[in-house]
Amino acid sequence: MPLPVIVISVVSAWLASGGISVLLVRFSGPVSAVQALAEALFDADPEVTLGILAWCVALLLQLLVVSAWRRVFANMGGIIASALVGAVFSFASMALSSGMAVFQLETMTLQTRAADEARAPVLASADAARAAALELVRTTAALSLAAARKAEIEISQGGTCAESSIAGEGPIQRRSILHAGQAQEIGVMVQYWAYAVEDAADALSIAEPRQSAVNLRVDTLRGLFRDQALLDARSMLSAMAIDMDPTAGWTDNGRTYTCTDPDYAAAIAATVTVVEDLVGTSISTPRLTELTPAAGFESVWEAVGARIEGRETDAVGETGLVIAFVVELIQIVLIHIAAAVKTRRGQSPHRLDAFADGKSPNRPSHRKEKEAAIADTLRDRTIRYKGKTWFVSAVPPSSEEDAVIKRLDLPHPPSLFSAIPKGVMMWLPEFDAMRGYMTASAFDLRKIPSDVTVWLRRVERDRP
Repeated sequence: MPLPVIVISVVSAWLASGGISVLLVRFSGPVSAVQALAEALFDADPEVTLGILAWCVALLLQLLVVSAWRRVFANMGGIIASALVGAVFSFASMALSSGMAVFQLETMTLQTRAADEARAPVLASADAARAAALELVRTTAALSLAAARKAEIEISQGGTCAESSIAGEGPIQRRSILHAGQAQEIGVMVQYWAYAVEDAADALSIAEPRQSAVNLRVDTLRGLFRDQALLDARSMLSAMAIDMDPTAGWTDNGRTYTCTDPDYAAAIAATVTVVEDLVGTSISTPRLTELTPAAGFESVWEAVGARIEGRETDAVGETGLVIAFVVELIQIVLIHIAAAVKTRRGQSPHRLDAFADGKSPNRPSHRKEKEAAIADTLRDRTIRYKGKTWFVSAVPPSSEEDAVIKRLDLPHPPSLFSAIPKGVMMWLPEFDAMRGYMTASAFDLRKIPSDVTVWLRRVERDRP
């Protein structure tokens, strides 16, 4: 196969592979089985396996396209059927290529459109992130106030819980002071963290409407809800909750102490609940799905539907259709040129080749002699009339003429050129060269097909 045909076929296969990958995804069962097998045997990524499968199918389609059109342009018989098959395969290739063309050339436009469509849920999630951060600031501030007030009362008069009844120094007082410091530290950590969440939510709200820009800010916001500062706050709150658990408490100088204060324990528990919810859910801000060639095909169908219905649309799918059509047209033209070159060189199979060795210019000598005799008869009885080439045969034809008619499968003469009297033929200047040996009383004129001329040229080249 000539290099230009190979190159354009590879390009066409690359474009068509995008559409084929979209179709393969719909057959999840067999494709998943192949992906699992490839992963087990070669540790191949499922996406890579899908791409290879799509490439293989696309290359097979291009092989069918090239084979069908080569058969048409080489005049190998069944031209109409081959042309229909080639047209079907080329149309399929064009349809499968259009979405990939849009996907590759209009990625920025498609990303912007996807971001615009997902803008509402993204902004809603950003607002939810702000609200969650503010709720955590509120609960930690309330806990800090409660812890500071408890420590102050415990030191001044005692009695903040059932186990403490005296003021001044003691294990419960020391633990209350520790809780006040921890609560203040948590409040400061959460305050700075909330500022970061608010900044990230604002950045997401004003993000450039492109998929990559939005996803980058979504990842930043999600990461804040798994930030180390939030995890440290959770650990400190968990320790405070254990201290306030009547069944647990804390140890001081080998002795276990507890403090039963339902209101203070409830404040700690409420703050722990908010933190646990944030860490557990990580604020499920939707991340925009990565673009695939399917987005290109959606744009193509939208453009086609709008064109049919006569309505306005901002879909860019028509660009892909034009590109796919041009690629297929170039492919067919290059196949035609390659077939024409091979035909001129006598390297292509011909419908007049009756033997298997007809593809080779080195045919047996006995066949060359037979073809040369037929070619001589054809040349001796050929005339040009009304801009066309005709084979003149007697009525009835001689054995040599009959061999030419049957061997070259010449068509029946038109009614006006059938059984022309010799007296009429004598008036044709083109008939002058045949007057000496054309003695029949009537003659037929059969049009010589163009591919017979090609066959004749090859016979002349191989004449012994």
